[in-house]
Amino acid sequence: MRQRSKMRGLTLWGWLFVIIVLVSVLTLVMRLGPHYIDYQAINSILGGITVEEARGSKSELRKLLDKRFTVNNLREFDIDKIVDIDRTREGTTITIEYEVREHLIGNLSAVLNFRDQREF
Repeated sequence: MRQRSKMRGLTLWGWLFVIIVLVSVLTLVMRLGPHYIDYQAINSILGGITVEEARGSKSELRKLLDKRFTVNNLREFDIDKIVDIDRTREGTTITIEYEVREHLIGNLSAVLNFRDQREF
Protein backbone atom coordinates (compact mmCIF):
# COMPACT_ATOMS: atom_id res chain seq x y z
CA MET A 1 0.00 0.00 0.00
CA ARG A 2 1.26 3.50 -0.89
CA GLN A 3 1.67 6.19 1.68
CA ARG A 4 0.07 9.60 1.09
CA SER A 5 3.42 11.39 1.41
CA LYS A 6 4.71 9.60 -1.70
CA MET A 7 1.65 10.37 -3.87
CA ARG A 8 2.18 13.22 -6.26
CA GLY A 9 0.14 15.00 -8.89
CA LEU A 10 -3.03 17.03 -9.09
CA THR A 11 -6.43 15.93 -8.00
CA LEU A 12 -9.51 16.30 -10.17
CA TRP A 13 -10.25 19.70 -8.57
CA GLY A 14 -6.67 20.81 -9.13
CA TRP A 15 -6.85 19.96 -12.83
CA LEU A 16 -10.23 21.68 -13.13
CA PHE A 17 -8.78 24.85 -11.58
CA VAL A 18 -5.77 24.79 -13.95
CA ILE A 19 -8.04 24.31 -16.98
CA ILE A 20 -10.31 27.18 -15.91
CA VAL A 21 -7.33 29.53 -15.49
CA LEU A 22 -5.86 28.54 -18.87
CA VAL A 23 -9.20 29.00 -20.66
CA SER A 24 -9.64 32.41 -19.02
CA VAL A 25 -6.20 33.58 -20.09
CA LEU A 26 -6.71 32.25 -23.61
CA THR A 27 -10.06 34.06 -23.84
CA LEU A 28 -8.45 37.33 -22.77
CA VAL A 29 -5.68 36.94 -25.34
CA MET A 30 -8.13 36.12 -28.11
CA ARG A 31 -10.43 39.04 -27.26
CA LEU A 32 -7.86 41.73 -26.47
CA GLY A 33 -4.96 40.68 -28.69
CA PRO A 34 -6.39 42.00 -31.98
CA HIS A 35 -6.77 45.49 -30.47
CA TYR A 36 -3.09 45.56 -29.54
CA ILE A 37 -2.19 44.34 -33.04
CA ASP A 38 -4.24 47.23 -34.49
CA TYR A 39 -2.41 49.63 -32.19
CA GLN A 40 0.94 48.34 -33.41
CA ALA A 41 -0.20 48.86 -37.01
CA ILE A 42 -1.24 52.44 -36.18
CA ASN A 43 2.11 52.97 -34.47
CA SER A 44 3.95 51.81 -37.59
CA ILE A 45 1.77 54.04 -39.80
CA LEU A 46 2.74 57.08 -37.72
CA GLY A 47 6.37 56.01 -37.81
CA GLY A 48 6.24 55.85 -41.61
CA ILE A 49 5.15 59.45 -42.09
CA THR A 50 7.98 61.57 -43.42
CA VAL A 51 8.65 65.19 -42.50
CA GLU A 52 7.65 66.29 -46.01
CA GLU A 53 4.30 64.51 -45.71
CA ALA A 54 3.72 66.05 -42.28
CA ARG A 55 4.31 69.54 -43.70
CA GLY A 56 1.37 69.15 -46.09
CA SER A 57 -2.08 70.51 -45.35
CA LYS A 58 -4.20 68.93 -42.63
CA SER A 59 -6.67 67.56 -45.17
CA GLU A 60 -3.85 65.97 -47.21
CA LEU A 61 -2.43 64.43 -44.06
CA ARG A 62 -5.84 63.05 -43.05
CA LYS A 63 -6.29 61.57 -46.55
CA LEU A 64 -2.83 60.00 -46.34
CA LEU A 65 -3.63 58.48 -42.94
CA ASP A 66 -7.01 57.26 -44.21
CA LYS A 67 -5.34 55.51 -47.17
CA ARG A 68 -2.73 53.89 -44.94
CA PHE A 69 -5.40 52.77 -42.48
CA THR A 70 -7.33 51.18 -45.37
CA VAL A 71 -4.23 49.41 -46.69
CA ASN A 72 -3.57 48.00 -43.20
CA ASN A 73 -7.23 46.90 -42.88
CA LEU A 74 -7.97 49.33 -40.03
CA ARG A 75 -11.46 50.13 -41.29
CA GLU A 76 -13.34 50.55 -38.00
CA PHE A 77 -11.50 53.75 -37.12
CA ASP A 78 -12.87 57.19 -38.04
CA ILE A 79 -9.86 59.36 -38.85
CA ASP A 80 -11.72 62.57 -38.04
CA LYS A 81 -12.52 61.37 -34.51
CA ILE A 82 -9.23 59.79 -33.44
CA VAL A 83 -6.60 61.99 -35.17
CA ASP A 84 -5.61 65.42 -33.89
CA ILE A 85 -3.14 67.49 -35.93
CA ASP A 86 -1.55 70.54 -34.29
CA ARG A 87 0.65 73.00 -36.14
CA THR A 88 3.14 75.22 -34.33
CA ARG A 89 6.22 77.17 -35.34
CA GLU A 90 8.36 74.25 -34.21
CA GLY A 91 6.57 71.72 -36.39
CA THR A 92 3.59 69.42 -36.65
CA THR A 93 2.28 67.17 -33.89
CA ILE A 94 0.04 64.24 -34.81
CA THR A 95 -1.86 62.61 -31.95
CA ILE A 96 -3.95 59.49 -32.30
CA GLU A 97 -6.10 58.68 -29.30
CA TYR A 98 -8.96 56.22 -29.05
CA GLU A 99 -10.77 53.86 -26.71
CA VAL A 100 -11.99 50.32 -27.34
CA ARG A 101 -14.59 48.51 -25.24
CA GLU A 102 -14.55 44.72 -25.52
CA HIS A 103 -17.28 42.58 -24.00
CA LEU A 104 -15.75 39.63 -22.16
CA ILE A 105 -18.45 37.64 -20.39
CA GLY A 106 -21.77 38.47 -18.76
CA ASN A 107 -21.65 42.07 -17.58
CA LEU A 108 -17.83 42.17 -17.59
CA SER A 109 -16.12 44.32 -20.21
CA ALA A 110 -12.58 45.55 -20.78
CA VAL A 111 -11.81 49.16 -21.66
CA LEU A 112 -8.57 49.72 -23.58
CA ASN A 113 -7.16 53.23 -24.03
CA PHE A 114 -4.60 53.83 -26.75
CA ARG A 115 -2.62 56.99 -27.43
CA ASP A 116 0.31 57.74 -29.70
CA GLN A 117 1.89 61.09 -30.50
CA ARG A 118 4.57 62.02 -33.00
CA GLU A 119 6.28 65.35 -33.64
CA PHE A 120 7.67 66.35 -37.00
